[in-house]
Amino acid sequence: MDKEFFKSFSGFINKREFSDKRTVVKSSNLNGKYNLVEKNINNNIFFYKSDYCLNKSVEYKQTHKIDGIAYSTGIEGNLSYKSMIHNEGYNCEESISNIHLISKDEVYHSMEKNVKYKAIYLILKRDFLEKTLPNSSYKDEILKNLDNEFFYKNIHTMKISIEMKYISNQIFYSPYENELNELFIESKILELSYHVLNLLLEKSKNIGEKGIKFSQYDIDALYKAKTILVENMKSPPSIIELSKIVKLNDFKLKIGFKKLFNITPFAFLFEERMLKAKYLLQSSELSVGEISKEVGYTQQQNFRKAFFNRFNILPKDIMKRRKYYY
Repeated sequence: MDKEFFKSFSGFINKREFSDKRTVVKSSNLNGKYNLVEKNINNNIFFYKSDYCLNKSVEYKQTHKIDGIAYSTGIEGNLSYKSMIHNEGYNCEESISNIHLISKDEVYHSMEKNVKYKAIYLILKRDFLEKTLPNSSYKDEILKNLDNEFFYKNIHTMKISIEMKYISNQIFYSPYENELNELFIESKILELSYHVLNLLLEKSKNIGEKGIKFSQYDIDALYKAKTILVENMKSPPSIIELSKIVKLNDFKLKIGFKKLFNITPFAFLFEERMLKAKYLLQSSELSVGEISKEVGYTQQQNFRKAFFNRFNILPKDIMKRRKYYY
């Protein structure tokens, strides 16, 4: 296996912190193939998507400098981990979710040959936990443990919930491309982060699932965000950009949007695009290509597919119902 493989992902080594931008490592050689994607969300949440199929067994040891919560779940296959400091092991396997609190740890990894392995990982950094967890003795305990140079604790290992499994599969097998894919993935990562935090909160007797509170300022910011998405559907801001515009952190924006409007920002934007497209197809003289661009789709094929999935009818068939159809 290429020595540069894991070196490319600074979240898994002790020489530096995480990378600044989205990173993709792909390789196919005599040792097999691997595809690893890293996504950094505002230096608070780090996402990893791994897809391996190796021709020989792999065993290696590395220092993991996490400084926060590490979440993992398998999509297919199995990868074994073992804390060398605490002599405690676990598997990242299909339909099992793991949550660990780690400051820094020496970790042993092993993976069998000729076995497909697919998984996703989330790392919620200390700063993110400080901003989002409700004040409590449990939060204080988490932060105190992270003050240790080396610390590892298994908080949660159990069968993944149906909802979290669905979100994980949406992330791994995203049907979108380019900018729309980035917006979709980012939205789903934040949604998954919310569920991870709720699992974390369930471990505390003093905190309920609804511990994250929203002020009137937060609510006003959420309504502003909704307006911005409608007015800029042709070229919408990302979740991170939108959070900066309305001065609300990206996590609260995503979760607050869902709580207040019962829909995620991505789903809301998609619905508004489809409704506007349907209106234009029915009442304007624009072509399908012009309408697809008007609602933010650079590829007409992607627009047709999205429209059909939403309304179960092709755009051109809507156009044929116009009073004046050319």
